Amino acid sequence: MDEDGGKGDIEMASEIDSENETDSSDDEAKENALNKKKQLLEKILNDKTDYCAYVELIQVLSSLKELEELRSARENFNKEYPLSPEMWISWIEDEKAIACTNEEKQHINTLFERALQDYSSIEIWLEFIPFSIELMTEGNQIESVRSVFERALSICGFHVSKGSLLWKLYREFEKDILKSITESNEISEEIENMKFDQKRRIAEIFRRQLSIPLLEMEKTYQELRLWLDDEESSKKLLDMNSLENSYKKALEKLSRILTFEENLLCSETDASLQLYQTYLDFEKNPKEGGNDPFRVRCLYERALTENPLNASLWSDYIQYLTEFVKIPEDIMLTCYRAIRNCPGEVKFWSHYMILMERSNKSKTDIKELLEKALQTFAEAKGIKSVWLSYIYYLKRQLSLISSDSGDQWENAIKEIRDIIYMAYNNLCSYYGLDGDYECELLLWWARFEAETTKDLERFRKIWTDILNTGHNKSSYYWLKYINMEWQYGDTKHMRKLCPRALAAISDSPKSVAAVWLEFESHNGSLDSFLNCQKICEERIKKYSEEKKKQNVQFDEKNKKISSKSELIKGNKNFTNKPIKTNNIEQDNVQRKIIGFKKKESPEKPKKVTPASDITGTFVSHDSSKDDRTVFVSNLDYTVTEDDVIKILNSIGKIEEFRLVRDFKGRSKGYGYLVFSSKKEARESLKLDRTPINQRPIFISECDPDKQSRKTGLRFNTGIEKNKLFVKGLPLTLNKNDLEKLFSPYGVLKDIRLVTYRNGHSKGLAYIEFENEKAAEIALLKTDGSIIEDKTISVAISNPPERKNETSLLSNKDSSIAVVALGGGTGKDKNELGLRGRGRTQLSFLPRVLSTTNKISTSNAEKMDISESLPNSNKKTLSNEEFRNMLFSNK
Repeated sequence: MDEDGGKGDIEMASEIDSENETDSSDDEAKENALNKKKQLLEKILNDKTDYCAYVELIQVLSSLKELEELRSARENFNKEYPLSPEMWISWIEDEKAIACTNEEKQHINTLFERALQDYSSIEIWLEFIPFSIELMTEGNQIESVRSVFERALSICGFHVSKGSLLWKLYREFEKDILKSITESNEISEEIENMKFDQKRRIAEIFRRQLSIPLLEMEKTYQELRLWLDDEESSKKLLDMNSLENSYKKALEKLSRILTFEENLLCSETDASLQLYQTYLDFEKNPKEGGNDPFRVRCLYERALTENPLNASLWSDYIQYLTEFVKIPEDIMLTCYRAIRNCPGEVKFWSHYMILMERSNKSKTDIKELLEKALQTFAEAKGIKSVWLSYIYYLKRQLSLISSDSGDQWENAIKEIRDIIYMAYNNLCSYYGLDGDYECELLLWWARFEAETTKDLERFRKIWTDILNTGHNKSSYYWLKYINMEWQYGDTKHMRKLCPRALAAISDSPKSVAAVWLEFESHNGSLDSFLNCQKICEERIKKYSEEKKKQNVQFDEKNKKISSKSELIKGNKNFTNKPIKTNNIEQDNVQRKIIGFKKKESPEKPKKVTPASDITGTFVSHDSSKDDRTVFVSNLDYTVTEDDVIKILNSIGKIEEFRLVRDFKGRSKGYGYLVFSSKKEARESLKLDRTPINQRPIFISECDPDKQSRKTGLRFNTGIEKNKLFVKGLPLTLNKNDLEKLFSPYGVLKDIRLVTYRNGHSKGLAYIEFENEKAAEIALLKTDGSIIEDKTISVAISNPPERKNETSLLSNKDSSIAVVALGGGTGKDKNELGLRGRGRTQLSFLPRVLSTTNKISTSNAEKMDISESLPNSNKKTLSNEEFRNMLFSNK
């Protein structure tokens, strides 16, 4: 007994330990899940569009059985993205498990409808139909279930591989109804009629199914035969000859599309898109007996369920519905679904806005769509397109209003102007002139003012702004202006405009001259025509001479480069070694041309630079000093080691300061300062930006690893509303002159005059005020001021972000230098911010439009780069061009 009892106690203890281990494991898993949930919630809070974070969160909440939070997460997820059929089915299953009341079951019905709006998936229909039948027992009518069946069959009933499941389910439903009628003991003529009608309904379902090419058609046909053999009135139920013909056609069609279906079943998801495209082309081809809208729609829905992010597929589907189906509600819903799946496609938003307008949606609804679209796009092109779509909508609404309607007309005009201004201001604020460099908004606005409002003064002001955005040398824009002026303006302004255009353009004066001569031939006197002819001939002659001179210079340059290249290529013995030849003089000339230096005699020792030479002493890296070394930069070139030590000596004992110098012994403006302790080095960081010789020095931690070392401009690279950027200053101005110029408008915090190495001004400056209001007032008062015959340009400071130096230098094809401190342009327009081009948002249009010339990557090759660089009259040369220039001078 004791042994048995002891054995039982041991087993019981083992079971308890096992349970404890299981509980401990469950607690640990739960704790990990809770931590994961917290991390994911924070991630979604920072970025509501993080698709993967939503998916993970739903999985975690499902494992924790937190149904309320799970429901909330799914709702938030569906606001941002359409859910896949699998996600919807999982959500619905969770809701069905806890649904008890009719209200909760109706909520599930709503979820099914929402799921089918995302994707018309046959899997969702196969879940929805049985649920609808369950609801029927709760008092719903049979006809409501039949309507669900018909909706499902209208699209998914043509699904070749799975559609037969829906048809079979429909037949079984109707057979159950027939069975319930047959089992009733009541015998009457009404009951017999009901039985016959129900049999005819079942026979009709058979007929419809057998007229569609579906898998297992033969099996369905045999089932129909067996069912009809049991019915004495089969001839009354169906026209068998017609059914046979439809069945044979469907079988023939099935044999032709079976290859497509087999390929889809065997293909992977990535390869299915191309297969669907081929399949769709076949189905839409009338020669193949196709282009059945029901079949094509079903195939599109299948393709989109597997490839929901393909914008081209959505676009083709919308076009097909518009051309062949022509049901506005279906087109609108499909376009909305396309936006949900591909929000980055502008054409879907624009098309959806048009569909809303056609459906007589209110202006409030369309404006909400505009706001949602603007929040979606991050690129200027997409934002501009959305704005233009809304502006076109407002213009069409204006055409419905009579110009004699008084305030209503004026308010509509004002609304359009406000929207255009808002759109242009929005683009310029975030993207500078890159936001609408082609001036699409302003061009539309100019024509609107000339054609609709007849406000020619405003029309001409807008055109002035257009030309001042960098298009004042383009004949394309001048010709558009001239044509509009001729069409809507008067002869007085035309005679002023044409000479201005002829003098300004640099690409094609002949085109402007032709228009001006045509105008004078229609509207001018003999004197005005002859005067026009004389001016045009002189301008064209001057242009031709300038062009010829440029071509000669270009040809001479190419000829020199070509001759040197041929000289090198023609020498078959050319190597990196000295050329062996008996003609010493010729050898020296050859070496001089190709850039070789004379080889030193091996007996002659090379010059050794003394360690004490000020031009620099090589110091090997001592890693033990890294933690107590700081990097000092942005030093004035006249600052010495003693000047720096004198300022930083108060922190602690300085062991050494190595000021980096170039090969001529000149300071490079940075160095390494070594303290006696790590604590002192950290304390020195607090003196960052301490001025020495009226220039703030930068103090940062020393990182010897070039890969991990932080790079970038130490000044702010974001917008600073209390700081102004000034360019075009006379080179003789100093800080005292700038203080006198800007101090009347507010308290100055700092003035930084940008200079060259020798201390000479670059004509650029930064003026920092104590508050933004003072900066705004100063900007309005001083921008465009004339100082010593120079017109200065003032803007809110918004420096561009600096890119990694190595990535910039590695671009050998770059023809445009990246200029620091607010000047110049870059090869990539994304490198540019509002610096040197942006302007305050207080004026009606950014005043930068009156001063700035911009070069885009598309026209950089056509224009002289010197025109785009501030205070620069020379084109920046690449290394190869500079090398060729040196060689040509030797």
